[in-house]
Amino acid sequence: MPLPATHDLHISGSINGHEFDLEGSGKGNAKEGYQELHLKSNRGDLSFSPWILVPNIGYGYYQYLPSPGG
Repeated sequence: MPLPATHDLHISGSINGHEFDLEGSGKGNAKEGYQELHLKSNRGDLSFSPWILVPNIGYGYYQYLPSPGG
């Protein structure tokens, strides 16, 4: 079964009491180990740096991580 080449994302929550709600879509390539994601906030501008969310978003898609065969 091939891995999906595209994905949709809806992530919401709060960081230190600042609520957020993001939606978007993206694509990736497991053989090259990359993903691309475009998100939009449903609640206006974020009141914190979006870089805070990068680890959660980036590590959430294991199908795009390169791994050795075997």
